[in-house]
Amino acid sequence: KRERGILFRDGPRIKWEEGGKKWFTTGDEKTQGKYEGEILDGVPHGQGTYYWFNVNRYEGGWEYGLFDGQGTYYSYPSGVKVVGEFRRDKEWNTLRYDKDGNIIEKIVRGKLKKD
Repeated sequence: KRERGILFRDGPRIKWEEGGKKWFTTGDEKTQGKYEGEILDGVPHGQGTYYWFNVNRYEGGWEYGLFDGQGTYYSYPSGVKVVGEFRRDKEWNTLRYDKDGNIIEKIVRGKLKKD
Protein backbone atom coordinates (compact mmCIF):
# COMPACT_ATOMS: atom_id res chain seq x y z
CA LYS A 1 0.00 0.00 0.00
CA ARG A 2 1.29 3.46 -0.94
CA GLU A 3 1.64 6.03 1.79
CA ARG A 4 2.92 9.60 1.91
CA GLY A 5 6.15 10.38 3.68
CA ILE A 6 9.70 11.70 3.67
CA LEU A 7 12.89 9.81 2.76
CA PHE A 8 16.59 10.78 2.53
CA ARG A 9 19.60 9.70 0.41
CA ASP A 10 22.82 10.92 -1.23
CA GLY A 11 24.64 11.98 1.90
CA PRO A 12 28.38 12.24 2.34
CA ARG A 13 28.43 8.50 3.13
CA ILE A 14 26.41 7.02 0.30
CA LYS A 15 25.41 3.48 1.22
CA TRP A 16 24.92 1.05 -1.64
CA GLU A 17 22.57 -1.88 -1.55
CA GLU A 18 21.92 -4.53 -4.16
CA GLY A 19 20.45 -2.63 -7.09
CA GLY A 20 21.34 0.89 -5.99
CA LYS A 21 21.20 3.49 -3.28
CA LYS A 22 19.32 2.91 -0.07
CA TRP A 23 16.65 5.29 1.14
CA PHE A 24 16.51 6.33 4.81
CA THR A 25 13.56 7.49 6.93
CA THR A 26 15.78 9.91 8.87
CA GLY A 27 18.45 12.28 7.65
CA ASP A 28 19.80 15.80 7.46
CA GLU A 29 18.44 18.18 4.80
CA LYS A 30 21.74 20.10 4.83
CA THR A 31 23.86 17.11 3.77
CA GLN A 32 21.42 14.71 2.09
CA GLY A 33 18.85 14.72 -0.66
CA LYS A 34 15.26 14.75 0.61
CA TYR A 35 12.20 13.13 -0.99
CA GLU A 36 8.60 14.07 -0.12
CA GLY A 37 5.73 12.13 -1.63
CA GLU A 38 4.27 8.69 -2.19
CA ILE A 39 6.24 5.71 -0.87
CA LEU A 40 5.84 1.99 -1.53
CA ASP A 41 7.98 -0.64 0.24
CA GLY A 42 10.38 1.99 1.58
CA VAL A 43 11.16 3.73 -1.75
CA PRO A 44 9.64 6.61 -3.73
CA HIS A 45 6.80 5.28 -5.89
CA GLY A 46 4.04 7.44 -7.37
CA GLN A 47 4.17 11.24 -7.29
CA GLY A 48 6.75 13.16 -5.31
CA THR A 49 9.47 15.79 -5.12
CA TYR A 50 13.20 15.23 -4.57
CA TYR A 51 15.36 18.10 -3.29
CA TRP A 52 19.15 18.01 -3.64
CA PHE A 53 20.90 19.80 -0.80
CA ASN A 54 22.19 22.31 -3.38
CA VAL A 55 18.52 23.29 -4.02
CA ASN A 56 18.03 21.54 -7.38
CA ARG A 57 14.78 19.59 -7.44
CA TYR A 58 12.74 17.06 -9.41
CA GLU A 59 8.92 17.02 -9.24
CA GLY A 60 6.96 14.23 -10.84
CA GLY A 61 6.57 10.51 -11.30
CA TRP A 62 8.61 7.84 -9.53
CA GLU A 63 8.79 4.08 -9.92
CA TYR A 64 10.60 1.92 -7.36
CA GLY A 65 12.97 4.69 -6.26
CA LEU A 66 13.78 6.14 -9.71
CA PHE A 67 12.50 9.17 -11.68
CA ASP A 68 9.95 7.62 -14.01
CA GLY A 69 7.03 9.23 -15.82
CA GLN A 70 6.14 12.87 -16.40
CA GLY A 71 8.21 15.32 -14.40
CA THR A 72 10.12 18.56 -14.19
CA TYR A 73 13.74 19.03 -13.09
CA TYR A 74 14.79 22.49 -11.88
CA SER A 75 18.49 23.46 -11.79
CA TYR A 76 19.64 26.42 -9.70
CA PRO A 77 21.25 28.92 -9.94
CA SER A 78 21.42 28.42 -13.74
CA GLY A 79 17.64 28.58 -14.08
CA VAL A 80 17.59 25.61 -16.47
CA LYS A 81 14.35 23.60 -16.43
CA VAL A 82 13.83 20.14 -17.97
CA VAL A 83 10.22 19.13 -18.68
CA GLY A 84 8.83 15.87 -20.02
CA GLU A 85 9.10 12.11 -19.67
CA PHE A 86 11.80 10.44 -17.58
CA ARG A 87 12.61 6.72 -17.55
CA ARG A 88 14.67 4.97 -14.91
CA ASP A 89 16.35 8.20 -13.68
CA LYS A 90 17.15 9.46 -17.19
CA GLU A 91 15.62 11.98 -19.57
CA TRP A 92 13.56 10.10 -22.20
CA ASN A 93 11.38 12.62 -24.09
CA THR A 94 12.17 16.05 -22.66
CA LEU A 95 12.68 19.69 -23.49
CA ARG A 96 15.39 21.69 -21.73
CA TYR A 97 14.73 25.41 -21.25
CA ASP A 98 17.11 28.21 -20.32
CA LYS A 99 16.27 30.74 -17.60
CA ASP A 100 14.40 32.90 -20.15
CA GLY A 101 12.13 30.04 -21.27
CA ASN A 102 13.89 29.35 -24.59
CA ILE A 103 14.26 25.71 -25.66
CA ILE A 104 17.97 24.85 -25.67
CA GLU A 105 17.89 21.04 -26.06
CA LYS A 106 15.48 18.30 -26.98
CA ILE A 107 15.84 14.67 -25.88
CA VAL A 108 13.94 12.05 -27.91
CA ARG A 109 13.95 8.41 -26.77
CA GLY A 110 16.88 9.11 -24.48
CA LYS A 111 19.09 10.74 -27.11
CA LEU A 112 19.92 14.38 -27.82
CA LYS A 113 18.10 15.41 -30.99
CA LYS A 114 20.14 17.50 -33.40
CA ASP A 115 18.17 19.90 -35.58
